[in-house]
Amino acid sequence: MAIVRGFACAMSEVISFRLNIDKIREARALRVLKRWQEEGHNTRYIVTEALLLLDDSDKNELKLVMLAELNEKLSHVSQIFNQMEYDKTTELKPLNQSKSGTELSNGFIKGIKEAAKPGIKHK
Repeated sequence: MAIVRGFACAMSEVISFRLNIDKIREARALRVLKRWQEEGHNTRYIVTEALLLLDDSDKNELKLVMLAELNEKLSHVSQIFNQMEYDKTTELKPLNQSKSGTELSNGFIKGIKEAAKPGIKHK
């Protein structure tokens, strides 16, 4: 694949390349390109969208947010277990609502309490 770059004007860059139909992946890429063009999309749009799908910086940021939320919920569960372990006579109270606006439901807390009762056999 040859890429030729040049400046058509100050605001855009020309990128040109060839797809060889004798190479399986390039022939497949060409079929995808033609199919999208038949649907009315121009080449610039198709290539731009494909390149943006390859850029995983947004995905990594989303993963970090999801991991932070998961860590927050796991911390909440850990606090519940610690409270149950050290003070089995006190009624569990829901912890303050998290920054993300989510908290563990009373049903979930009740389920944890029931599962932690001594004498229950778990399979």
